[in-house]
Amino acid sequence: MDNITTVFQYLAQSNTINFILMIAILAFVVSKMNIGASFDKSVEDVSNSIKKSDEVKQNSQDLFDIAEAQMEKLPIELSRIEEESKEKARNLREQIEKSTKKTVENISKNASKVLSIEEKKISSDIMEETIKTSVQAATNNIINMLKSNPDLHKKFIEESLDELDRVKL
Repeated sequence: MDNITTVFQYLAQSNTINFILMIAILAFVVSKMNIGASFDKSVEDVSNSIKKSDEVKQNSQDLFDIAEAQMEKLPIELSRIEEESKEKARNLREQIEKSTKKTVENISKNASKVLSIEEKKISSDIMEETIKTSVQAATNNIINMLKSNPDLHKKFIEESLDELDRVKL
């Protein structure tokens, strides 16, 4: 039994044996804890994160490329919009000028019509006043002539009667 005790003492004091036992225990613990699967899962997670990062990077690059292409087209678009705006402004100016010209012509025609109507009205009013004044002056003149020369009264009556006789024929 001494031999067995000596062997156990030798084994207990030997670093190599202790190291082998520690490796065996560690291997047993690792196999029970399934560390390999945990490492595999961690590697897979890192791999998935890298893939997602690559996808996000590619999407960002695509968006950047689209934005860059649009930026390159921007001066052309601005020129096109500017030309369209100028054309619309020219058309609007022409329409306003035509409309204004028509309005001025209509106002001028209406003013001419109103002036013509007013001229005719004033002319008619003046003619009416002139006729009234002329009739009044002729009446006064006849009355004065009859007062100054009573023989004329008889002469006018005779002429009137002669006129009436001729009308009967």
